[in-house]
Amino acid sequence: MIYRYRTKTAKGPEGSKRKLPGKLGATVIAEIGTWRYVHVPDDVELPELGDIELFEVRLDDDTRRKLKKVSPVIRSINEQVVARIREHFTVEDELMFLRLGRDHPDIGDYHAIIDEAVAWGKAEKMKIGF
Repeated sequence: MIYRYRTKTAKGPEGSKRKLPGKLGATVIAEIGTWRYVHVPDDVELPELGDIELFEVRLDDDTRRKLKKVSPVIRSINEQVVARIREHFTVEDELMFLRLGRDHPDIGDYHAIIDEAVAWGKAEKMKIGF
């Protein structure tokens, strides 16, 4: 489940830097403004959080787009997808496949590798609620 949270503003020497307890297994997806978006596994029961405002997030298209744009986790997954493809094909190879298409004898292998890399990326994103 994806949540957004922020610490309620409190004056004094303690400040307001509290974060979700690490033992929850939460993955920080992104920060937008004063909100931190995290994925918490579905089997985790959230404890009483006191001075933390916490809200469940239902990802609409706009929120999904904003999070994808700024999320270091999503950026890392996308980079790993590209790296998996680059293990087999250069950019020049891909351009060649685009030009020659079905006429190239290795086009089936090309599509299989692309499909595998993209499927891996989608599976990784699903692990954090995307």
